[in-house]
Amino acid sequence: MTVPTAKGVHTGVTEPPPQPPAIIEIVEPLDMEKLASAFRKFEDFKTKVLTDVDAINIQGHRVVKRSGWSKWRLACNVSDRIVEQERTPRTGRDADGHFSWRVITEVSHHPTGRSSMGVAICSSAERKSWTHEEHDVYATAATRSKNRATSDLIGGGELSAEELETEAEPQPQASPGKASTTRPATRQSSWTDTTGSK
Repeated sequence: MTVPTAKGVHTGVTEPPPQPPAIIEIVEPLDMEKLASAFRKFEDFKTKVLTDVDAINIQGHRVVKRSGWSKWRLACNVSDRIVEQERTPRTGRDADGHFSWRVITEVSHHPTGRSSMGVAICSSAERKSWTHEEHDVYATAATRSKNRATSDLIGGGELSAEELETEAEPQPQASPGKASTTRPATRQSSWTDTTGSK
């Protein structure tokens, strides 16, 4: 293509070369053997490192508690930080006489740059009585948020005990030969599906 100038001299203008067709790349999973080995280590961790103190029995399932998720973070070399927190209402209580805390926590693995966000809420309505209500409601929301972020990053998305516990405190895992007295876990409808006691 040429463009005429005022003096009749044509100046060549190069058109951009045609673009090659887009190449669709398929994201492949990691090496199967390494992946299988990593998940075996996760299962070994649950049975060899976590103790009965780190888990409770809910509806016949062994569910990891806060102390267990702390061990997970230590073992996998991840760190956590609260990125957002909100009280509703900001002060006092709502029309029903309750309040809630919503907390967002980020858990990060710096060597790989991977991170995960956990969002959780706790309402004062979840229990009839709290020992230190303001602190306990906030701490429960923070614990759920941190555990959920940890689970999403390294634990396969398992729910933590703090998300599943009911008004009645579940008993530690029953010893062999003894029946568990744990009551069935229930969930309440709220901002997220993270409810229960601390």
